[in-house]
Amino acid sequence: MATLPQYGTDKADTFTGSDIADTFYGGQGADVMYGGNGSDRLYGGSGGDVLVGGNGHDLLTGGSGNDTFVYNTAAEAGRPGSSDVITDFKSGDDHIDLAAFMAGGQFIGAAAFTASGGREVSYDQSTGVLTGDVNGDGTADFAIELANHAALTAADFIF
Repeated sequence: MATLPQYGTDKADTFTGSDIADTFYGGQGADVMYGGNGSDRLYGGSGGDVLVGGNGHDLLTGGSGNDTFVYNTAAEAGRPGSSDVITDFKSGDDHIDLAAFMAGGQFIGAAAFTASGGREVSYDQSTGVLTGDVNGDGTADFAIELANHAALTAADFIF
């Protein structure tokens, strides 16, 4: 079951999802979208948008603005094979905000996790899969797929 799509305006709109699949289309403003607990589809539009998929297997498209994709827990991102998908990440313009649960984390590029007790994020550009080790045990605790296989740098993250 899903809700009817909701559409934004040319102003800054706020969308709040439910426990089922929601679809939001932002307009030209700097929109804020909270997907909720369903498998949501969030489309930001042309403003500098904030997209928070929430729990569920979400599809996130920021659009042409400088967008921020926010994750408040590892569970919101998902696991390898059932993760959220960001369709149009633009390195240098967009950001992935993991600060709520990865404070002090670091981006280690394509390297393997070190299992040194630190919080690390690794990225395989060939597959487009970003993984994170939250507790420093060397095992991926979450994953996010970048459908466009964007090149990433440490500056693309908020820790």
